[in-house]
Amino acid sequence: MTNEKFKENLLKYKYYLKPALYTVLAENADVFSDDTKKEIVEKLVEADQQMQELHDYQEKRNGILRTGLETIESIYSKAKIRFQSVVNKNRKSDVAEADRLISNI
Repeated sequence: MTNEKFKENLLKYKYYLKPALYTVLAENADVFSDDTKKEIVEKLVEADQQMQELHDYQEKRNGILRTGLETIESIYSKAKIRFQSVVNKNRKSDVAEADRLISNI
């Protein structure tokens, strides 16, 4: 692997490296053997694949969480409507009872 090719590959995966590490690797590319350069690039490719898998997993997880939250919201809304209807029924009966008590006085 040529130094230029190595530097191009480093540049592709620069965001996985600390700035100082990137600088050291890029500036000292001629020190590394071809096998070492290939190993470094392979590890960067592997890291990229793992990050993609993690991203896909996070997307799937977020979808599951979103569905769960929508379900909880639906259950909450239905319970709130039922509670409000019971409160309104009780309020009507309480008002009627109060009116009856007032009229009996």
